[in-house]
Parts: sequence; C-alpha cells; structure tokens
Amino acid sequence: MKKGVLLGVVFVFWACSMVLAQQSFHLTVPVMRNLYFVHCTFEQEKDGWEGDTWVTNTLFERDDAVAYSGQYSMHVFVPEVAGYLTIGVRPENWSLDRYPYVEFAYKIPRGTPVGLFFQIAEGDHWVCLGGTSAHNHGWYPANDICILIDDNTWHTVVINARDAIKSIDPSYDTIYEFEWWTAGNAQPGSQFWFDEFIIKE
Repeated sequence: MKKGVLLGVVFVFWACSMVLAQQSFHLTVPVMRNLYFVHCTFEQEKDGWEGDTWVTNTLFERDDAVAYSGQYSMHVFVPEVAGYLTIGVRPENWSLDRYPYVEFAYKIPRGTPVGLFFQIAEGDHWVCLGGTSAHNHGWYPANDICILIDDNTWHTVVINARDAIKSIDPSYDTIYEFEWWTAGNAQPGSQFWFDEFIIKE
C-alpha cells in the first residue's frame, strides 16, 4: 500500500473514532418526576404544621427524645383540660388525582383518641379516614379505612386518600388541609408522635 493511501486510511479511521467518542459521551438526562408533594421530617422546623391551642386545648412541639428517623419527630399533646388532640398542615394545590397517597410513621400510647381528617372544601367540610379505636369523628362523614395501632411503638402506614374520599363523593378532587383531630374526647395527658409525613404520587 502506498504511503499516501495509508495516511488517508489512518486519517479516516481517526475521524470516525472522534465522532463515535463524541456520540458515546452525549448523555440524555431524564427529567425526574417529583414523587413527593410534601415531605415533613421536622429536622429543622415544624414544616408548616399549625394548631389553635386556645380553642383545641392542644399543644405541639418538635421532640428530639422520640423520633422514628433522624433526630426529631412531632409531639402532639393535651396538657391540662380535655381537648381535640389536633394540628394540621395546608399544602397548596393538593390534587387528589396527582398525589393520592399519604404516608407517615406514628407512635400512639394505648387508649389515645387520634383521628385522620381531610378538608375536602373550604369551610367546615371534612371527612374522616380512620384513626385509633378511641377516636371520635363527631358529626363528619367517615370511611374508616385506616386503623391506627395504639401500643406506644412506632408503626408506618400508607393511605390511598383518593380512593377512600371518592368512595364518599366522587366529585372531590382537591384537599385543602390534613388534620389530626378527635371530637373533644382527648383527656389531659393524651399524646402521640408522628414523623416522616409524606404526600406522594
């Protein structure tokens, strides 16, 4: 083979190698979906949870002595007068169809009334999706699909809120607030903890 032809072959081989190398390093990065709409760990702050202490006779605080994961959990308790054992969180634009699942860890001492409530429209429009055997959902409609265990140890649960709420009324598609609540039957000293509260796809 002549020298010029050989050099031409080498050059073509080198050029093809460079093109292949560039293509092999051209990566397509997929767009990651946001599977979590809300994720409360309480490691830095209260993560948007609020309550009306004077009306509900309920106090709440981050607790670094009892936690499911990390260093902190949320501690909810009734101090001196019977109360509602209630606090809530109001994520904006919570679509049931897009984010139907609610997951959390909880620790509830025996006999404590703890209920799971979802505000389905502005105003006093709530549904209860369960709780401990001692909870009282009062005058609100209920679908008690979630039974919380009150044995003073940590448990986790995942709720399909969309299916449970739509079984009450299929027209509901937005949640305005999630709230722990019982109808005034939490006695002084009643308390529970929760952690890793997640709303997700």
